[in-house]
Amino acid sequence: MEESGTRKKRSWNLSESIGRFICISKEERAFYRFSSIMMSRERDFKLKVYPSLGMALVFPFIFLFNNLGYQSLSVISQGKSYLTIYFCNIIIGTVVYMLQFSGKYKGAWIFQTTPIHKHSAVYRATLKAFLVKLYLPILSVLSIVYIWIFSFRIIPDLIIVFLSAILLVLIAYRVFNNGKYPFTEPLESANQSGGNTGKMILLMVAVAFFVLVHFIVLAIPFGIYGYLLVLCIINIVGWKLVFK
Repeated sequence: MEESGTRKKRSWNLSESIGRFICISKEERAFYRFSSIMMSRERDFKLKVYPSLGMALVFPFIFLFNNLGYQSLSVISQGKSYLTIYFCNIIIGTVVYMLQFSGKYKGAWIFQTTPIHKHSAVYRATLKAFLVKLYLPILSVLSIVYIWIFSFRIIPDLIIVFLSAILLVLIAYRVFNNGKYPFTEPLESANQSGGNTGKMILLMVAVAFFVLVHFIVLAIPFGIYGYLLVLCIINIVGWKLVFK
């Protein structure tokens, strides 16, 4: 995927800076950067995935402002309609599934020739790159608008949405991963895997489950903070168990 010609090297890159912070080893950082480049430069992958990202950005606004037909914005801002932001998590299953595929899959021999010490670092770095490179910008844009509407009181709720997304990424990885490296399957295979429809629906149900739990804990005094702590613990333990 190397581009020809001279390019001016940027002195600072937010995605790579975050990658250095969240990746625990040099090996994982290398695959994080590799995955980020694949996601941003490969045309076929973007054609398959970016429409879903667009829907993740638009859907929450559609369901939020659908209430403006019978409620004013000031009334909406006092309620719990900010939970519509969970609609941006629906696409997580689709994108994690597509991380297996690439138009450049014939270059997958590089994984066999590279002296990889921890094979789990490859997919762990890829999932982190997806969260930082593709998901986090969408959630950030949505969060800015939602904070403008509902005020800073929803910041703990937005953190919970993000933690739920991280956990959902892990669940989607366990559902779809076939034991192979990312970007090693031809894109044509993605259209032939008809048995994954049920798995996609299952992951959408998982999003609905997170919404339901979030709605319930809102009725419990300080329940939101307890739920936030529980999600942090589950994520830490879950990622260690899955990629141990």
